[in-house]
Amino acid sequence: MYLVVEREASPAAPPRYEIDTTDVLINSDGVQIGASYYVPQGLAEPLPAVVIVHGSSPSTRNDVAFFTRMCLNLGFAVLAYDKRGVGESTGKFRPFDVKESKDIFEELAADTQAAIRWLITQREVDSTRIGLVGGSQAGWIMPLAATNLDIVRFMVIFAGTPVSAGEEAHHGRLTGDGGGKGLPVEEADRLLAQYEGPKGFDPRPILLRATAKMLWIFGTKDIVIPTNASIAELERIIEKDNSNHEIHIIEGANHNFVDIATGEPSPTHSIVSSWLKKHAFIR
Repeated sequence: MYLVVEREASPAAPPRYEIDTTDVLINSDGVQIGASYYVPQGLAEPLPAVVIVHGSSPSTRNDVAFFTRMCLNLGFAVLAYDKRGVGESTGKFRPFDVKESKDIFEELAADTQAAIRWLITQREVDSTRIGLVGGSQAGWIMPLAATNLDIVRFMVIFAGTPVSAGEEAHHGRLTGDGGGKGLPVEEADRLLAQYEGPKGFDPRPILLRATAKMLWIFGTKDIVIPTNASIAELERIIEKDNSNHEIHIIEGANHNFVDIATGEPSPTHSIVSSWLKKHAFIR
């Protein structure tokens, strides 16, 4: 594990390469998932490739453009899709709910798996360098999607959490979901440790068994998720001899990885690039 604190800011730039874009429909157990497949031109093939995974909002592929641009700049072929029930995707969008979280997340993970299976059939894709990238709720969805797909070699998780859906929701109620009307984070963290309510989906067993490399990126000023509890839980997982997880903490960053003091974007691109090169997912 590397625990690094960063202060510099560097926004994701527009793509450095000419991009070939193809709009597609992907079948996911009877649901049609609308997606766009982006391929940077002029690079040696086969290319590493990623699927971009959504957070909790009813978002389209355009709403995850930051992740798409970042990955294209790193030389990835990218598949970004509309969340189930949103945009060009059929099916029903289901908002976050602790009681139904296991069913909701399994449904969303199945859509991610369908996207992965489509991606690896593309001729320019290197099937030994397949990954998932996303933020917030995607931190639950991506490991679940990779459970039965050994072909997923890595994940980059922005402001995700390894605690249960119930714990995350309870912390959100305590803090006012980052709206400034709740308890201070320190008090919410103390009360979270005493929580004995329903957990809903709990990712811990999956994360303990994970074989894919995972980069978890947190901001010290993120009060939307239980950041301190998330870091502590990951440290426990790593101590139990799963070194596939790596933590990176950005000083002063909020849930959207903006420095709250300066309003500038956090240096996520350089962090992700260095980690991917270290593990030979990009060259």
